[in-house]
Amino acid sequence: FEASTEVTRGFLILGSVNSTHHKTPVVYARDIGTSSFYQVRINKIFLQAPGSGMSVVSQTDFLHPVEAAIASTPILDSGTTCTYLNLGFRQAFLEAWEQLTDHPFGSILRISEEQLSELPTIVLQLEGESSDNDILVAFPPTRYMTPWEGTYEFCLDFESGSGVLGNNFMAGHDVLHDLEN
Repeated sequence: FEASTEVTRGFLILGSVNSTHHKTPVVYARDIGTSSFYQVRINKIFLQAPGSGMSVVSQTDFLHPVEAAIASTPILDSGTTCTYLNLGFRQAFLEAWEQLTDHPFGSILRISEEQLSELPTIVLQLEGESSDNDILVAFPPTRYMTPWEGTYEFCLDFESGSGVLGNNFMAGHDVLHDLEN
């Protein structure tokens, strides 16, 4: 779910949930992990038209699917700075990226903050707690790009393993590790 825009710093709440700053209800992804890590299933990836930020646009006309026939099961790891998606998504992702932007993916970009907001928001569709209850999570350019010496560097890449949804993916969202749900 999306946190309120008035929140400029994070919260650390132990032992319960404080939903007073939430704009949407809590939703649960299915933990499919068989190890000590939380592991989720990415059912689909979309690129959303630039300028959408942390919101997921409800009109599907603004979502560009990354057409890849792959099931991916990354772990959630707040100790990993960047996000790494399964290599099977790469080619389809690059094709969708090229349809939405003139900026090359995977390079250091010399762009302004205004131009940063013109990059697409990545939307991951995670398997929900029930098969008909998937979750859409926005991953805006302010999270997958990192400022570095007057430029922006991608903090998103592809790997041959199952993948890692790192700290930058979880930033800006309340992430509740709830074993019962």
